[in-house]
Amino acid sequence: MVDVLGHLAAGLLCTVPAWVYWREEVAFTFVAVVLGAVVVPDIDLYLPWVRHHGPTHTVLFATIVAIVGGTVFARVAPRLLRVELRDDLRRAVPLGLFGFAASALLVGGAGHVVVDSLSTSTAGQPVRPLWPLVERSSSVHVLRRFSAPLWNGIPFALGLSLHVGVLLPSVPRSMLLDV
Repeated sequence: MVDVLGHLAAGLLCTVPAWVYWREEVAFTFVAVVLGAVVVPDIDLYLPWVRHHGPTHTVLFATIVAIVGGTVFARVAPRLLRVELRDDLRRAVPLGLFGFAASALLVGGAGHVVVDSLSTSTAGQPVRPLWPLVERSSSVHVLRRFSAPLWNGIPFALGLSLHVGVLLPSVPRSMLLDV
């Protein structure tokens, strides 16, 4: 089973392209939302009536969280950010904010489900990522010993290194320390 560090590693690895696609502030927001969403499926650990790796570890749950979260973000963000919009843009921006937030939440939630599917044996707590459409477990025990801190730390360090590697060229030379 993957621990929190392993899930954060999956989120980091999935979000490296954000730095290439968006400017820094937008990419940072996307990465932050994904890293927050990547731990959401484990809410079942705190709900005694929900089995771990049950309904919260499905694509359906990740999609519901993405739709609800994207809707809330699209409604609340313009007020919080105090965005001044021209009338002709006022209708387009909420859809853009929804899509942005929903996609980040979906990447985080689905990333969690995929990593748990790869690291959970069918003898343990199997993951049924396509429930309720498919009742059968689709867990494979590819990532063995992934609950060990070392095996979660290595992908985390790799993800962090990739983010730094992509960002470093965009940092002004005046901000870098003279060696």
